[in-house]
Amino acid sequence: MLNLPNISRPKWPFYWLVALLTTALAACQPRTSGPAKGDPAPDFALVDLQGRTHRLNQYRGRVVQLYFFADWCPVCKEEFPKTCDNYTRLAGADFVMLAINVGKEAAKAQQWAEANGATFPVLQGAGGALEKAYGVKALPTNYFVAPDGTVARRLDGWADEQQVRVVVNQALGR
Repeated sequence: MLNLPNISRPKWPFYWLVALLTTALAACQPRTSGPAKGDPAPDFALVDLQGRTHRLNQYRGRVVQLYFFADWCPVCKEEFPKTCDNYTRLAGADFVMLAINVGKEAAKAQQWAEANGATFPVLQGAGGALEKAYGVKALPTNYFVAPDGTVARRLDGWADEQQVRVVVNQALGR
């Protein structure tokens, strides 16, 4: 008689189920940092790459997209030209985008922004303070600030033209 090892049922379906449930539960958790929809957007004063100071409150009455990015971020590198094109089509009296450069020297950031055709103000980050105030943990991250200065929406990852258009229209009550 042949002695065969005792073969039990594979356990992989159980592990997949546990992984799926863990992922689903993690995705349902509320953000623990950064302002939520309807909260006042943290104000700031940052200098752009040309030396001009921009304050969030100077854009009251307009929808402001805060675009946190870095030139070392692969998604940011890929999307930056598309973001510039989108902004060119969407910019107007009701909408402005402020890009916040995360963790790059101003001179290098300016070279990179110019080489990639930035069509919007690129602001030099404040050493991590603004990212912390907005709860930015990954790049790119987009915050949309309503005309009244409250957070209208947060979008993690790249925001395409249609997404931006919808959020801007909602923030303007259209």
